[in-house]
Amino acid sequence: MAMNLRRSVRAARGKSDQELLLLDFTVLAHEWGHHVNREQGLGPFSGGLGLTAKQEELAADWRTGISLGWLLRQGVIGVDDFTQTANLMFELGDYELIAPQHHGYPKERFQALTAGLASQVPVGQRLGEWTADTRETFSRRLPADPRSSEAGLLQYDVRRFEIDRSNQIATNLLGGLLGAASCLWGSGDQCAAMALQQGKGRADGRYTRRTLSLHCPSSRFDVSDDAYDSQPIQRDGKGQATVLAARDCPSRLSAAGN
Repeated sequence: MAMNLRRSVRAARGKSDQELLLLDFTVLAHEWGHHVNREQGLGPFSGGLGLTAKQEELAADWRTGISLGWLLRQGVIGVDDFTQTANLMFELGDYELIAPQHHGYPKERFQALTAGLASQVPVGQRLGEWTADTRETFSRRLPADPRSSEAGLLQYDVRRFEIDRSNQIATNLLGGLLGAASCLWGSGDQCAAMALQQGKGRADGRYTRRTLSLHCPSSRFDVSDDAYDSQPIQRDGKGQATVLAARDCPSRLSAAGN
C-alpha cells in the first residue's frame, strides 16, 4: 500500500527509502487511526448527520497528526521531518467529490493532520531550537547579522505552510471550456465524462523554508522569496509575525508589562 502511494505522490519521486520512511510510518499511523477510532470514537470529526467515508478518513488523519506530534515532542523526529512528510501527505488529498469514498480535499486533510498535531505540540511549544508559533508555522531565531547596522532587526528561519492555487485555477478554467465544448459538440457520453472531471484541478501546498525578517521599531516584517515587500505585521495571514513580535520585540514586551 505504501509503495503504491509513493508512486502516486509527485514530491516523493527521486527520494531515498530513508527519506520516505516517515511517509511509510504515516500511512501505517493512518490505518492504525481507523482501528482506534472504531474503538474510541472519531474525536472532533464525529459530527454531522451520519457517518461518511470523508468523516472516517479525516478522523484517521487526525490520529495520524497525534502520532507525528508525539514523535515530534519526544524528539524522535525533527521539525523538518514533519514538514517534509506533511508536504507529501497534502498530495494525497482527494478531489473525487462525487464518489461515495471521497476522503476530503487536501486542505481538509492537512487541517485534520495539524489538529491532531496541536493536541501534542501546542502553540508555543519548544522543540529544541524550534518553536511552534501557530498550528501551521514554526520558527527558530537566527544569530544577529554582524553586517547589519539596523537596530531592532530580528531574523528567523521559518517553516510556513502555503497553498498555491494558480495552477488549480488555470486547470479548472481550461477543463470548463473543454467540458462546455464536449457538451455542445460531443456525444452525451463525452459530456458526462467531462462533467465528472470538473473542479479537479489540484492546488500545490507545502511547507516553505524561508527567512522572516522582523523590524521591531516599525512593526513590519518581510519573508524571503515571496511575492511581497515589507508589510505591517498585522498583514501576515499566517499570524506568525504577530506572534514573533509579541514574543521578541522589546518595546512590545515593555508595553505589555505596563
